[in-house]
Amino acid sequence: MEHTHPHGSGNNAHRIRSLTTLTCILTESRMAGFAALTLVAVLLLCGSPVHGQLISARGGLAAWWPFNDSPEDKAGPNTMILAESPSYAAARVLDGIVIADDEQLGLAPASASLNVGTNGAGFTLEAWISPSDIDVSRPILEWSDHQSHLGVHFWISHEYVGYDLPGALYANIIDSHGTYHVIETGRGLLVAGAFQLVTLSYRPDGLAKIYLNGSIVVQTNLGVFVPKTDADLYLGYRPSGPPPVGVHFRGVIDEVEVFKRALGDLEVQGIYNAGIATLKAPAIAPAARSQSEQTQSLSSATAVQPLILTIMKSGDALVLNWSAIAGRTYQLQFKTSLNQSNWINSGDPVQASNYIGTAIDPTAIGQQRFYRVVLLP
Repeated sequence: MEHTHPHGSGNNAHRIRSLTTLTCILTESRMAGFAALTLVAVLLLCGSPVHGQLISARGGLAAWWPFNDSPEDKAGPNTMILAESPSYAAARVLDGIVIADDEQLGLAPASASLNVGTNGAGFTLEAWISPSDIDVSRPILEWSDHQSHLGVHFWISHEYVGYDLPGALYANIIDSHGTYHVIETGRGLLVAGAFQLVTLSYRPDGLAKIYLNGSIVVQTNLGVFVPKTDADLYLGYRPSGPPPVGVHFRGVIDEVEVFKRALGDLEVQGIYNAGIATLKAPAIAPAARSQSEQTQSLSSATAVQPLILTIMKSGDALVLNWSAIAGRTYQLQFKTSLNQSNWINSGDPVQASNYIGTAIDPTAIGQQRFYRVVLLP
């Protein structure tokens, strides 16, 4: 559905497209006039209802490991135990963890918050990965009790006797009774030595999806069951079970997230957009960076301007999400007319805890408003 300002015409028309979330479009002629103001997006309501459902881009986040020189879970108590001395390198968002040999792996002990298969809302697994090898089956995430009882797992490539899918994405959403439910892509999707966002979701109605860089690459209905997620969660390693046992991931893994619900398609796309809007880092750097290099990287990241990703309705309020830099502070602002001279602050400044910032405008519905987000010093 498309709405046009009744007073606009030609190059000066301002239009929005309404899907389950809203994407904002500003014509090039108008953008040029606001370049100095770092205008990043405009929303024009024209008194029309906003279509969509509020599900924050970080709602339902059960665990989040950004791996910025630490295995800490930024969303809960699930700090990872890392084998050997961990090495960190430049990644998609600041740093990521390097898994370069058979002694390196991560383990998050079983917990109620990681048992996302039992909540009835589905789940989502997500990570930025830069694999150095895409020809061999290698794990990204896997639940396992270390006694040959596997749970849900998400891997790159898939090879078995007489079966070879290099560069594919593969998942087995094993249920609580040990029954296998497999979903996999075709071969040749992944690229070695470059960061790609990989996502697996399972909905309560049985629909499973695998995404690459925010886009669905395969989906199928696996049936309704309880996924097995009650064991330890391993990063980049299979400790036991069927072959290939003991295999490790090779490369860099960044921004690992576990959600206790199935994300929507536009949410996955928004997370990908947020990732590519942040600091562009080298694809893979096996050597750990020094503290001065990390500081320089963060300083460079501060130059990245925010990009509004989604605008969603919640009752009589609007919730806006934008690409952000963890730890930086932002201010949501609006105008009621493009001819208005000053921008008005909407609420207090917001400090981003990860790479998506969120603010609520409680008085927006039924009004004409143009929005921007400003990165504060």
